[in-house]
Amino acid sequence: MVGGRRRAAGGAQPQQAHRPPAQVALRRAAGRAAGEAVVVEKVGQ
Repeated sequence: MVGGRRRAAGGAQPQQAHRPPAQVALRRAAGRAAGEAVVVEKVGQ
């Protein structure tokens, strides 16, 4: 599940424009669960 969250966080950022709202909601939920991890990955990239 951790790998899936990383894929959602990393892959949904550039493709967020043409992704359905469901994906955005899932990414938001994953971000809430990951919390600091997502922020760290964003800053790292």
